[in-house]
Amino acid sequence: LLGGLLQALRAAAIAHGRETEDLRRLTAAAAADPDVLPRLAAAAAFGPDVETLESLARRWRVYVDALLFVGRTLASPCVAEAARVCVSAAGVRFHPTEPHRCPCCGSAPSVARLRRADGLRHLTCGLCGTEWQAMRLACACCGTPDRQALGVLRLEDADARWIETCERCKGYIKTVDERKLPDGETVVPVVEEAATLHLDLLAEREGYIRRIPYALSG
Repeated sequence: LLGGLLQALRAAAIAHGRETEDLRRLTAAAAADPDVLPRLAAAAAFGPDVETLESLARRWRVYVDALLFVGRTLASPCVAEAARVCVSAAGVRFHPTEPHRCPCCGSAPSVARLRRADGLRHLTCGLCGTEWQAMRLACACCGTPDRQALGVLRLEDADARWIETCERCKGYIKTVDERKLPDGETVVPVVEEAATLHLDLLAEREGYIRRIPYALSG
């Protein structure tokens, strides 16, 4: 399954003219040793396991960031299905003490939205796609409720989309206020991720870091 997903990822990259040397080397390494793909997916999805990723990066002569992205992309549909089964079967929640982490798989959120109906803040997992309610005034990256550490970056005051930042961990998350969107328009995390790259550039220019790449799940 993971080998087929990797081949599909490479085919999509080739079709869009985005294939890299790292992706070619990864594909060749997986073809030579398919058993390494579950190890890569697990190391990238959970933690992440930086020691394992760095070891694989040296072995295959690729960048750690490339392994992190590819590994999470491979893991995403598997984790999403596992989360769906666990929640539907028994209402399982794995990380109730970490409100800034996905309650199903423990990964970091990708997008925050303020609901149209009541303004409550909901976070969407960047790995399995689960959505959960979270504190409004708390960092979505490290969880700190220290208001002195929290900030906002906007292009325009009236924008429905902005960046929420944290001086403690230097992380950030993109936020969408549904109450400022036209009637009937909904927030689709996959679309938001692609349509708001300008906000990522703004955050990076100001010195904030997105440590965990988004994986297209579901």
